[in-house]
Amino acid sequence: MRRDSWFRIIYLSVSVLAFYYIGIKIYSFERWNDVNVGLLNRNWIILLAIQVILWFANLGIETGRWKYLLSPFSNYSFSGSLKMIFAAFSAGSITLMKLGEHGGRLIYLKKEDRTTGVLASVFGSYLNTIIILLFAVVALPVALAKGFLKIEWLKGVNEIYYYFVIAAVVTGSLLLLLGITKILKRKLRNTRWALKKEFFFNMGAKRVLVLFFFTLARVVVYNLQLFVWFRFFNINCAVDIFIILSPLYFAAITLVPGMLLVDMGIRGSVGLFIFSQQCGFSTIILFAIFALWVVNVAIPVVIGNVILIFNEHHT
Repeated sequence: MRRDSWFRIIYLSVSVLAFYYIGIKIYSFERWNDVNVGLLNRNWIILLAIQVILWFANLGIETGRWKYLLSPFSNYSFSGSLKMIFAAFSAGSITLMKLGEHGGRLIYLKKEDRTTGVLASVFGSYLNTIIILLFAVVALPVALAKGFLKIEWLKGVNEIYYYFVIAAVVTGSLLLLLGITKILKRKLRNTRWALKKEFFFNMGAKRVLVLFFFTLARVVVYNLQLFVWFRFFNINCAVDIFIILSPLYFAAITLVPGMLLVDMGIRGSVGLFIFSQQCGFSTIILFAIFALWVVNVAIPVVIGNVILIFNEHHT
């Protein structure tokens, strides 16, 4: 069998599994009976329009970030980079901890760029995780000090220690990010494999900081999307409380591994634990979390499936 045929079989298998994943998620959502027009904000059309804008912003930022990650060793178009992002969503939807995303991004890379593309994808993924956790490290002490989040075993801890931890972790994380990049550049420089690759050799402080702010912008969009869904479903959560609790939610679902049919349950459980203490309406919180999942996961996965099936790939 020709290599191209094997690729087609793999793409089709991934697509079928991903469509199955989406179908089961939608079918198994337990709150459909609670849907009614009275649940929605009276300005729901405006909020939906804002959500569409944020969706395009999310994809645009991630595509721009991926294109910038690839730029040291190859110049891909924005549309080509966007195709890789959608393919990554499709492949990531059916693998543990979304590890398939890295492989999905490589499908439309030129053959000679794929090895370096793995480094770029992993670096971008870890950078995303670092930023999400930084937000959480800043938010957690504030949430505990103000009583937005109550965790019994942390009662009585002096507030000054929370802010000391914030300053130390934020400063340390930025230095660690730059330090790890420098160490990898030095370690890889003397290997035959690395001599052919330009990813780390072009990853100076300026490029790391640009990628840092790209990622920061995308994480901000995540949080804005969830806030708009909260308003869309009339969830009464004060802005200052949401700003503190939302980063904790995204950090929690990032740290807890999930795959296939269990991740929506994890997202719902974590969301209820974090938001219900201050925002109430536990059932409606599940609607907002499910809607965010549909927008940020289900729709890109479907688009990625179509691309995998009908578009040509590089070999």
